[in-house]
Amino acid sequence: ILIGRGELEQAARHFKQQYVLGHQRATALYNLACAKARAGNADGALDVLDLAVRHGFEDTSLVRSDSDLAAIRDRAELAELVHDMQTIADLRAELAGLKASGNPELLYGLHSELAHLLTADGKLLERHGHMALKAGDHGEAAWAFEQQAEVGHRPADGYYNVACARALAGDVERGLALLARAADEGMAYSPIREDRDLDALRDDPRFAELERRIALRGEERVALKTSLAGGDGHVALEELDRIRTDAGRSADERA
Repeated sequence: ILIGRGELEQAARHFKQQYVLGHQRATALYNLACAKARAGNADGALDVLDLAVRHGFEDTSLVRSDSDLAAIRDRAELAELVHDMQTIADLRAELAGLKASGNPELLYGLHSELAHLLTADGKLLERHGHMALKAGDHGEAAWAFEQQAEVGHRPADGYYNVACARALAGDVERGLALLARAADEGMAYSPIREDRDLDALRDDPRFAELERRIALRGEERVALKTSLAGGDGHVALEELDRIRTDAGRSADERA
């Protein structure tokens, strides 16, 4: 509505807030690019449109025809983005056809291509990281999980899984640093004590405290779920309120 009324700065503010709130982020970025293009900010529009593509925006016909993008219609960067969008669509179609083919190497290779194009799609990056771990490609797994965490998709899990990938690759210092980041983000996982992926870190004296923090949070969650499942709502509410008001917790935990 605001774009239609020519109130482009107001429109841009709303699309930015939509992105922050996590609602249809790729579409929010596309519409923000439209607002910037209509306001005459061609470079800004192209930067935001690129980010929309990395989040998974894939409507090539709209990009080719949308009058809101007239200011960047003849830019070479727009043609490159449309090419990337078509490549992403082709890779998705090929992957969909391969899932039942029993060719894990080809499936992994195509998924890697897709992940390196969709560098802001946290859910896809998380899936790719697990595929890379299964394939024994620890460097690729570390990249995917760290990228997942950096774009804000389940960051605690992302950093924990990067730590696993780094530990498997023998990088103790980086593994411990990322495990600490996972703990700071509120990672809760009581089976950490049996997680063989972290064995390379266990002899370091710093590991014990990180393991304790992550395991305790996991046990806390199990106890909370037990209270809820058992109908003990008062105990659960008290525990939830304690977590919500604990300034030492991550924003995700308190939310």
